[in-house]
Order: sequence, then structure tokens, then C-alpha cells
Amino acid sequence: LKINQKYLEAELDKNKAPASVPVPITKIVVSALSNAQNGNLGGIKGADAKCQADAQKYNKPGLWRALLGTKSKSVQSFFTGSQASSLKVYNSKNQLMADNWNAFMKFDTRKQTYFYAFQGRKVDEGTGASPDWADADMWSGASNSGGTTSSTCNDWTSSSNSYTGCANEVDSTQTFCQETYHKCNENLAVLCVRYGTGQTT
Repeated sequence: LKINQKYLEAELDKNKAPASVPVPITKIVVSALSNAQNGNLGGIKGADAKCQADAQKYNKPGLWRALLGTKSKSVQSFFTGSQASSLKVYNSKNQLMADNWNAFMKFDTRKQTYFYAFQGRKVDEGTGASPDWADADMWSGASNSGGTTSSTCNDWTSSSNSYTGCANEVDSTQTFCQETYHKCNENLAVLCVRYGTGQTT
């Protein structure tokens, strides 16, 4: 009895589990590391890992990365196409920050001033972070429009006062690189952005 090999292969393919597909995010959420950090975050991969670890520690689901630019990758490029133009941006208290990622790049015009850390505290000086967020400042490593800049604490590998990092105050509305003078040995806030659900179908 001859069995058609192609028929057999087709039947086997039918029984295979379908390839899992990532569940897309329906909104962008921005939180923050629960304590201040100097400019040496172990590079951008180290910074991303800190965001993911802090999110897991405080049971915040999803995939997280640091909202930090490098000399070669802008924060604006984190979301592109329809995601950048249609997904709304919220802080971790579910307060609307911007109607989309492109609008969020105009950082000084966001709808809510404050961000909240994974731990829950407001990103502001004197709210319990240890080390504290100096003057409620955050690292950005981004130009004022969300583009690239060379002011990135040597791409987040240096805590030396011979390097600087673009920063701004998050207890008021400023552009990403409003303050250009921060030395990388200072302890500032690091924001984190949820870019994926971590779930598949």
C-alpha cells in the first residue's frame, strides 16, 4: 500500500500547534525605577534589565525598557508607525500623559506632570527614594525633540563627573534635555516604558 508522502506531511502539519503570536499592547505605560541611579547603568542593556527587574519585583506585568536614548538610538524611535501615532501614553496611575507617542516627544506639553515609580511613590524629591531623586531630575539621553544626543553618560556606562547626561525636572514640565549640565556621578530618576505585553496567543 503506497501512501502519498506529501499527503502525510500535510496531515502532520495540520496537527502542529499554531505558531504563537505576541499579544500587542493597547496603550503605552511609563513608570520609573523606584530609586535614583547614577549614569553607570551597565549600558543600555543594563538599564533595560533594571526596568524589567523592578517591574517584576512590584508585580507590574509586561515587557519594560529604560526610557533612555543613546548616541545611536533615539527614544523617539521606540515606537513607530501606527503605534507611535495611535497608542495613548499613560503614567502608572493610569493618568493620560499624551494622546500618542509622537505627542509625548513634546515632553514639556504632556497632560500630566508626574510619573510614579514601580514601588508606587511619586517621582519627586523627598518621597522616600534611596538614593533620592536629586531635585526631581531624570536622565533622558535625548534631544529636546526625542532625538539622539551625545550627552548620554557615555551611553550609560559612566558615573564619572567628566561625563554629562541630558536631563530634566519631572516635578515640572520641561523638554527632554532642558538641563545639559548634570554630571554622571549624580543620582537621578530613570523612567521605564512598557513596550510589550509579554503574552502570546
